[in-house]
Amino acid sequence: MKNKNLLLISVIISFIVIIFGLILLRTQFVLEKIRVAFENQLEKQIKHDVNIEKISGNVLSGLKAENFRVDDYNIDKSLIAAKEVDINYKLFGLIRGKFLITDLHFKELKINAYVDENGELNLKTLIPKRDCLLYTSDAADELEDVDL
Repeated sequence: MKNKNLLLISVIISFIVIIFGLILLRTQFVLEKIRVAFENQLEKQIKHDVNIEKISGNVLSGLKAENFRVDDYNIDKSLIAAKEVDINYKLFGLIRGKFLITDLHFKELKINAYVDENGELNLKTLIPKRDCLLYTSDAADELEDVDL
């Protein structure tokens, strides 16, 4: 009898904790923390100021960023602006404190593109530079012989 009561109490407490956790995920406090973390991660990756006025939605299924803006350092206008951005991501990444974004859907997107005095497109600065390996035809022939 004591084991049944203990099991019943454990199930009820677990249920209450799960419900409380789901309610907590929808609070503005949690959404604000996510907004700040998302802005900071984007700023580090693209090296531009990122501003999001408000984040809403369900943390478990996807979020909506309102008045999304990426500022250009060289001019007083935004480089990219959108009235709304739907953000889909992998939840496991969010648990680790990183956004592993799978989809971005922009609504009312505005892009301020221009060629600077060096002949470079300003949007090029949004793409992080990465080292890449260039393959020659000899390297491609060698790759054909590799067994995976």
